[in-house]
Amino acid sequence: MKCADLIFDMKYVVLFKRHNRTPNMDQWFDTEEDAENRKNELQYMFDWLYERNDKVEGNCIVWVESVY
Repeated sequence: MKCADLIFDMKYVVLFKRHNRTPNMDQWFDTEEDAENRKNELQYMFDWLYERNDKVEGNCIVWVESVY
């Protein structure tokens, strides 16, 4: 398999982690742009929930990883 072939087979996964918990997978995407959009949506939702509920344990972090 050529290196160029690997680029087209890349998938992106959105992950999130709540304070002192194991990271969780949210969703798989074919494009990095879709994954980044979902990451931003999810981060906004967690930030909003954190502020609404006056959580003291710390905010949730969301990130994207690429997988071949």
